Amino acid sequence: PSLPVTPELMLEVFPKASRFSEKSGSPPVITAYADSVDGEVVVGYLFETKDYPPEEVGYSAPIEVMAGLDMSGSVTGIKVLFYRESYRSIRGDFLATENFPNQFEGKSVTDGFRVGRDIDGVSRATITSWALSRGVRNAGREVAQAYLPGFALAKGGTNELYALEQLGAKSWQDLKAENFVAQLTVPQTDGTQLDLSFVFI
Repeated sequence: PSLPVTPELMLEVFPKASRFSEKSGSPPVITAYADSVDGEVVVGYLFETKDYPPEEVGYSAPIEVMAGLDMSGSVTGIKVLFYRESYRSIRGDFLATENFPNQFEGKSVTDGFRVGRDIDGVSRATITSWALSRGVRNAGREVAQAYLPGFALAKGGTNELYALEQLGAKSWQDLKAENFVAQLTVPQTDGTQLDLSFVFI
């Protein structure tokens, strides 16, 4: 069964918060608040990956994760709520006990979250590791775009949506001048030629 989302679990995911709202909004989030000299302020958001379709599927079922995101777009922590894998019967709750979740803390949602590169996977559970990482990254980016002021201006080069926005603002001539377009001419046997253009997206 899925872990229940309790105030204690939310505090594990977002330790600097002093209070949490009910889940609301579109996309749905739980707002995290903390006390400051100016009174209570919003310090970030918690989200469940199951609320952000398509769900990432692990070895044999979708993986449900709760994650926190601070106002700079960095992950404050994650908690796996549910996953199903045959390997779990041998090693127990390995996603929670092998330091896998700890490495997400402090990562920006503009990072790649690539297992074997900026995330260390769990040995013999590669599919599950990838699914969890993608789920947190993709849902986190949606939350950041919807709720963090100025996030669209601060996205890094690893964010595909940011790259597409930048390319979308350029004309075809701009793309050619900046070498985003590769062109190839193929002579034909009838004396004509076939002009091909390739764009990497």
